[in-house]
Amino acid sequence: MINKEKKRKSIMEFLQWNDPNGCYTDENCDSEDVPRMTYEEAIKYFFGVVNADAYSQISESMADIEYEQVINFAKQNGFYDETLDKLSKLISKTSHTVEVYKSLL
Repeated sequence: MINKEKKRKSIMEFLQWNDPNGCYTDENCDSEDVPRMTYEEAIKYFFGVVNADAYSQISESMADIEYEQVINFAKQNGFYDETLDKLSKLISKTSHTVEVYKSLL
């Protein structure tokens, strides 16, 4: 099983690919002097990217939504399982290609 740190890094790499000007990877966070993302924050932002239209209804920024709110909102609105499947697909891949990333969106 992939450890939590490897999962976190896989998610952050996807987030960075999706938003090249964002600050998601440890390297970018360090260079911008901002705290590194936690595993839960990475999951929160993944849910936000994959379901951007849904979350835009409750906030303009994922930074304003707590992890528990993100998960509960997904469950209440019927896209939790689908998003979890996409997350599992991402973290189970040993190599991440543009095709894999595009398939998640």
